[in-house]
Amino acid sequence: MLLTEHELDIFPSVVAVVAIGGTLLGVRLTNKSTLKSVEQANQAALEIARVERSSKREDELLALKRTIYAKFVADLSLLTRGSIVVSSTENRSSVERSAAIRQRMDASVAAANSLANVYLIAPAYINTLAAEAYKAALNSTSKDTISYIREGAKLRATMRDDLASQQFSTPEELERMTDIALARNAAAEQHSSSPTSV
Repeated sequence: MLLTEHELDIFPSVVAVVAIGGTLLGVRLTNKSTLKSVEQANQAALEIARVERSSKREDELLALKRTIYAKFVADLSLLTRGSIVVSSTENRSSVERSAAIRQRMDASVAAANSLANVYLIAPAYINTLAAEAYKAALNSTSKDTISYIREGAKLRATMRDDLASQQFSTPEELERMTDIALARNAAAEQHSSSPTSV
């Protein structure tokens, strides 16, 4: 049985009411209903509700971060693609070049807007990496995508650490992970471009 979002929103309130009711019933059944017991029951129920609301807020923040991070990474990919297309249209007609430049400008605006959202929600370390990845995407060419691949890999690894509530990887660890990923990428490209023997 699946619960809807509205049913899940009601759940903490229901738990608090049951806790209050159960505590009050227990106090009455034992004939020791004093003002102090009722106050303790209310405080316990309020604490339960407070903890549940706090947990819900943390879950909502994590979901919001995930959405903002995913949108920014997607917008960076579009910006990189647009930058590469612009760099490869130098010898094309002015109409094709203008269309490519317009597409890159649109992608740049979308990525800049997403970057602003990252700035609002992410820690400073991620903001720095996000700005570097944005610059690398903006400056990508058909002959040089390594900068974007490197900066994007560092950013994605750090975003994953943040979403998993882990300690961020050190700059040295990020460089090492990026070097390994670039080596694997180069090996895969070399393998796919080499002729197969029969």
